[in-house]
Amino acid sequence: MKKLIMIIFTVCVTQYLFAQNQWCLQGGVTYSAFKDDGDVDPSFGYLFGISKEIKLIKNLFISPGLQYMVKGSAVKNVPIKPRYYFPDGGHVYNHDIVFRAAFIEIPVHLKYKISITNTYTASLNMGYTYSIPFKDKSKIIEKEYLFTIDILDDHHFDYYFTEGSVFGNIKSALLFNLGIELLYKNIGLNLTYTLDEREEFWCDSIHGTKKKLHIIWSSAVIFKF
Repeated sequence: MKKLIMIIFTVCVTQYLFAQNQWCLQGGVTYSAFKDDGDVDPSFGYLFGISKEIKLIKNLFISPGLQYMVKGSAVKNVPIKPRYYFPDGGHVYNHDIVFRAAFIEIPVHLKYKISITNTYTASLNMGYTYSIPFKDKSKIIEKEYLFTIDILDDHHFDYYFTEGSVFGNIKSALLFNLGIELLYKNIGLNLTYTLDEREEFWCDSIHGTKKKLHIIWSSAVIFKF
């Protein structure tokens, strides 16, 4: 009899805990900017991922997850020193340098949920994300011709071509996150702020692209099941 009671109790507790936990799929956009660099334009990226909400106590959940995020910024209309010089000098063109990198990220957040109505729920989210650099997606866009320089000219360039990639200098980091989420039944929207103080070296074969990330906003559509 005692064994039967224990089995029934265990099944009931397991079903209760399972009912309190949810999987979440999400996908959306990121907005990132660099700190103290007036010549750098903010830009949009994207993200998608999955997470699991596990109830700790009433209204308080922990949410570990895994996501793929692309973020960066851009420097527009800059001359780049030519890679090679010719007998009659080097041709200089305007370029847009788009700094973009993909990251594999592991967020772990605490969520405090507030029921607004029977169908609407809001939550405040706070936690950390371990961000791992995955792939350099930067590109250099050649634009209009500017001028031609001689090999003997002492002309200063902020950017010039080099051999090889410097993407490997981006380090993995633990990032702080703060966000809010609004849910209608099983579909919702979140907005997250991330503080990323890493020094980034983006763009294959370009020198002078060291920038410091500062502000990253991300917004995603959420589906829970």
